[in-house]
Amino acid sequence: MLPIGELDQSYEKGLSVLSTGEINVIRRGCSELDNSGLTAFTLAAVHRVLPVYQVYTEMNKTVRGHGPAHDALVAIARLLRRKGGLTPEKVKPVVDAALAGLESDLSKINRRAEPNLPEAVAVEVITAVTAALNGWKTSSFDERFQAAMSALEVDSLWAEETAGEVVPWERLTTQFQQQVRDLDELRSVDSATAADIYRTVSYRAEREGLPYLYGMEELAQRTH
Repeated sequence: MLPIGELDQSYEKGLSVLSTGEINVIRRGCSELDNSGLTAFTLAAVHRVLPVYQVYTEMNKTVRGHGPAHDALVAIARLLRRKGGLTPEKVKPVVDAALAGLESDLSKINRRAEPNLPEAVAVEVITAVTAALNGWKTSSFDERFQAAMSALEVDSLWAEETAGEVVPWERLTTQFQQQVRDLDELRSVDSATAADIYRTVSYRAEREGLPYLYGMEELAQRTH
């Protein structure tokens, strides 16, 4: 297991930032995974918050990158599990198309005069997905670690902006613990269990994205 006991004991429910100790737990866990395991971890981390981007796309019809981004994440996940006869050469154009869409959407959002909370968290998700896809292309540890951190930053921003409300957003602790759990499971992967564990981690992350879907839909109703 990762050394949860070493976490900063001052971390409490509702706090909107991670401690240095907690960040180092994720970094150390990432460093202990092989290339495929790190990719699987990163895909799960960004897929968990991807519904934020989905709902933002529904709110703003000029933003169109969610579909290609989702397709790219799924293609990489299927490649990891050796499904559908996929090869890196077949997946790369899908990833490149997604990256182009992400860059375009980020540019459109950044041109808005007065960004609000939905835009702020959407930008963080776009940043996370971009880092995950670039990290897969280049096998970059730093890019993939940053993708996981950007996914956590979604909750940090959300918590800061809703602090003091009747129902503040308090999911940073939950998402951090989900990432730690995924790291623990992926560290135990071997050639016989890899496909099953990658599938479990991937599908579970999609289910864990539901609070972000519902939360973002509520934000959309409040800001429009």
